[in-house]
Amino acid sequence: IPSSLLSSNAAFNALLKVLEEPPKHCKFILCTTEKHKVIPTVLSRCQLFDLKQIEAVDIKSALIKICEAEKITFEDEALDFISNEATGSMRDALSLLELSQDNCTLVNLQDKLGIIGRNAYLKLIELISLGEVDNTLVYFNQLSKLVETNRLIEEICINLRDLFYCKSIDTMELVLASTADKKLMQELFSKLGASFCFTMLDMLTACIGSTRTKTAVILNVQIALVKLNLQRKKSLSTT
Repeated sequence: IPSSLLSSNAAFNALLKVLEEPPKHCKFILCTTEKHKVIPTVLSRCQLFDLKQIEAVDIKSALIKICEAEKITFEDEALDFISNEATGSMRDALSLLELSQDNCTLVNLQDKLGIIGRNAYLKLIELISLGEVDNTLVYFNQLSKLVETNRLIEEICINLRDLFYCKSIDTMELVLASTADKKLMQELFSKLGASFCFTMLDMLTACIGSTRTKTAVILNVQIALVKLNLQRKKSLSTT
């Protein structure tokens, strides 16, 4: 449904007449991501199908079939990356695959998109797990030059969530990552423990704010990282 129609009751009422008395040879299929803007009289005359986002594992499975059919060389890690970045949209996944042309590698994708992979976020978490304050701040500063700040925090938190998934064989399948990354996530969760992971999530998500300036957000994250490292360092010294 075009945005111009969604913003006009008069346009909807004109459509309503056609829906009430449709030509016998026609079937109307209306698609929108803003169902709440469709007037009730139109909704009541439609059969509704709420489509859910596609699971990352299903996107990856479809991408493998496409690559094999089109004879596109690919790395498993690159398809993991695309499937996660697509956030449930097969169209977005295909657009990302198309960017790689005939050579779908992780390095190729990251160069073209100007973004970083999972291993970078895991390295930051690993530095925190070691209580290395200076190295953590230096590395975070490097990442903040490559990724928009709120997105950077979100990705760190996503990887912290995946630590929980990787602690169990049953939930590990929910994570699209290389075997090496999954092993590292298991090790990090074992080192940090659930309580400290939750503390990290709480402190980092509290830094995100749409009304804050970029400088303020970065400062809040830096303070949070110092506090986390000091907590971790104290914990390591008492064990």
